[in-house]
Amino acid sequence: MECVSCGGESGEGARLCDYGWIIITRMQCDEYGVHFHFHQTGSLFKKGSRIYHIDRKDQEEQARKSGIDTPISSI
Repeated sequence: MECVSCGGESGEGARLCDYGWIIITRMQCDEYGVHFHFHQTGSLFKKGSRIYHIDRKDQEEQARKSGIDTPISSI
């Protein structure tokens, strides 16, 4: 099974992860029938016009809460 895994960078010097990019990638996966997994937000996370500074310990949980992973049964 093919899978695309997306996530932002953590730690010193982490680059911005824009939620819009994540959504576009998710839409492309839907179009081509590829499983999608959003595994972490990263330290700098942009959603809409806001930029969030997210602690490492919370990044995976925040990504999970988005609820945008493709269910295995749908592929």
